[in-house]
Amino acid sequence: MAFYGADVDHLKALSKSLAHGASMLTARARELDSLITRSGYWQGQDAQRFAAEWHGSLRPLLDLVSRGIDEASKSARGNAEEQSGASMEASVGGGSGGSGTIQWAATNTDPGRPSPQEILEEYQVSDAETTNWPGDWDPLKFVVDQRVVTEKEAEMLNGLGPFELNAFKGIHDDAFNVADERFPSADQNDDQNDAFRHAYWNALMAKEFGAEWAEDYATAHEQLPGNPAPREAMDLYNNEVGRESRTTS
Repeated sequence: MAFYGADVDHLKALSKSLAHGASMLTARARELDSLITRSGYWQGQDAQRFAAEWHGSLRPLLDLVSRGIDEASKSARGNAEEQSGASMEASVGGGSGGSGTIQWAATNTDPGRPSPQEILEEYQVSDAETTNWPGDWDPLKFVVDQRVVTEKEAEMLNGLGPFELNAFKGIHDDAFNVADERFPSADQNDDQNDAFRHAYWNALMAKEFGAEWAEDYATAHEQLPGNPAPREAMDLYNNEVGRESRTTS
């Protein structure tokens, strides 16, 4: 099973749509600029105040949004180009248990690789209730940064002893560090870095805590509210790939 980063054709289509949107927004801003600056149908103090607000804050804000969308378009196109040229194997695991191999697939033609739509339909979880972990009265708060997690995540973390928590943190940090070394990424989302990190993280958790614990925790983590459906599905799929690579190695 190949771990999954993003669909190249979809990324290219997204890039074109974003570029078109940025262009349209810029054009509309220019039209409004012309109307507000040159039109003689609205006179008086209200018109002057609105013109001042337009030139002082509204127009610059539209320009900022347009530039942001254009940058997103370039980023999507760059990711598509990177992934088009990516076809490599990444070793996961290690130690006395051996190593599992994950094949990075650049196209949708690889046998056994589900389509983006199939992944989107199959790999979904519902949002869960959240809490702060460590809790406000937990002494662990003084040595671990408090963050919002699902209630299931908090329950599972609270069930770990000090040495296990230290191992858990090491696994988390290792997954980020190795992903950054193999696939440098400024954003670390929806790209090769993201895909490898989730697979590697789950492989390490399965090795340390067992595949069942790793699956329960990783799935609970993806139940944080606000996670976009495509990203959630991709992460769940890559999590599974990592656990399977560990258990079959």
